[in-house]
Amino acid sequence: MMVDRIFSVAYARSLIEPLLEAHFREVGNTKVYELAPDWDKYDAIDDENNLRVLCAFDGVNCVGYSVNFLTPHVHYVRQRICYNDVLFVAKEYRTGSAGGRLIKATTDSARQAGATVMQWHAKPNTALDQLLSKRMPIFEHAYAQSL
Repeated sequence: MMVDRIFSVAYARSLIEPLLEAHFREVGNTKVYELAPDWDKYDAIDDENNLRVLCAFDGVNCVGYSVNFLTPHVHYVRQRICYNDVLFVAKEYRTGSAGGRLIKATTDSARQAGATVMQWHAKPNTALDQLLSKRMPIFEHAYAQSL
């Protein structure tokens, strides 16, 4: 298993798209949200060097991804925060080290980019939620409601 940073949104898209539907069906609120990534927006954020995309590979096959944004924190302007947009590992690779390697590589990449805080988002009671709760303290809960 190898994890690598992807330096092009177009290349990242070609790797991630085959996994997106399975990811969305598993954790997305399909009654509220429609899966429609704004690839142009990702490109614009990447052009500002504020995007980190990492993928986990089994040979040449992408089996997971982590997409993250870098930004100064609005309330703490001296802090550069990296927050996770999406993290996914294909089900058949979750019993191994792919998820942990992806998380570590993401954190390392964020640190190298000057981030001082890494913020993860996980749906309640998921494997990711359980994994993160063992590795780091909860800083705050985020809630969402349909309008």
